[in-house]
Amino acid sequence: MMEEGYVWIITEVLTSRLHLLDRVNLDSMHGVLGVKSYIPRSKELTDFEKRWKREFRDRNPKDDEMELDMFGIWWYDTVYGLAMALEKAGNDIDTTFRRKREPQTDLDAIGTSEMGSSLIPWIRNLTFKGLSGDFCIVNGQLQSSAYEVVNIIETRENHIGFWTRGNGISKKLNHRTNGLRAITWPGDSHVIPKGWEIPTNSKNVLKIGVPAKGLFVQFIDAKTDPETQQVIVTGFCVDVFNAVVSALPYAVKPEFIPFVTPDGKSPAGSYTDFLISNLSRFVVIVWVLVVLVLTSSYTASLTSMLTVEQLRPTHTDIDQIRRNGESVGYQKGSFVVGILKSIGFDDAKLKSYSTFEEYDRALQAGSRKGGVSAIMDELPYIRLFLAVYCNNYTMTNATYRTVGFGFVSSFYCVLFQDFISSLMVQTSRARAQ
Repeated sequence: MMEEGYVWIITEVLTSRLHLLDRVNLDSMHGVLGVKSYIPRSKELTDFEKRWKREFRDRNPKDDEMELDMFGIWWYDTVYGLAMALEKAGNDIDTTFRRKREPQTDLDAIGTSEMGSSLIPWIRNLTFKGLSGDFCIVNGQLQSSAYEVVNIIETRENHIGFWTRGNGISKKLNHRTNGLRAITWPGDSHVIPKGWEIPTNSKNVLKIGVPAKGLFVQFIDAKTDPETQQVIVTGFCVDVFNAVVSALPYAVKPEFIPFVTPDGKSPAGSYTDFLISNLSRFVVIVWVLVVLVLTSSYTASLTSMLTVEQLRPTHTDIDQIRRNGESVGYQKGSFVVGILKSIGFDDAKLKSYSTFEEYDRALQAGSRKGGVSAIMDELPYIRLFLAVYCNNYTMTNATYRTVGFGFVSSFYCVLFQDFISSLMVQTSRARAQ
């Protein structure tokens, strides 16, 4: 569990005692984050540590050298604070101890101080400048003015920031520089982990079905590398999907499955066979519909710097095309044919096409010469077509709106709600840009 993708955060008790671990154990914690109370360095603290080490060696010559940790510094300040309380309480307090005649424990042998009730008011609220910095007790609780955040890298602690009550997390103490310095995560990764993952064993993989031989590869295209046999998926739909997945609050590892019909083809817009196959979830697109009409050819004038004449559509009303008995084209396999029939078009006046080249030839010919007067298709495809054939065609303002993005998945899919929420965030950002 120390691989890439995991996050470990240790609390103050362990972080403050990392110096007691040997190099092997410390190296095994590479990438772990820890928090501990911040004790600022000072001349007084440095001098005290030297005296403490010298005294420790004199009293324990056979023991390994020890480092004075945070708790030792607090203990010193605690005794110092107790001495301050005694001075404030005055000389009239009773300093005797009551001991049991037959003590059962070491504490019984020490006895109970009679001065306790006199010292409590002075101890419960006490503030002074100690070795640990601002030593402050409020209502009997020691207050920490700042916490230090460290990152364990190999066998050392790397300071990456602070937390204070006033500024929150910051790179520098008492500065509003939000965030932390660069972090090395488990697995020697510098990518922020998601924190937890959807199980992705061989029986539980998020499978995404994609057309392997789609007609419009700018939106979705799937190929298999002949050497590695790895599925390579590209296109606008993949970019949207990856953006949504990357915004989820946990890691998801999808597996893209190329889909083809038994004849080795994958007609654009035809997903019926795909829906009833054993692939449980995938993404499809349903966009705003527009009418594409043939325009008059443009002319250019050498005397006017080859400026293009304004394009004027030959047809602007799909109902007028129907009343005139003219033909309309649509993308083969698309649901658009159902909309055209609902408008009132006869089957004989509806023609399907599979490529942009076929669109162009049909529009050039027109209804009288076996072609069509307009093409009705989904907005992304229309825009892509116009990017290639922008000189002769344009879009009308008339549109037929559908439900927008559509995601097909198992009803019980645990990702459904999170996926939709992430999609809404991404689309909102896209609109803002």
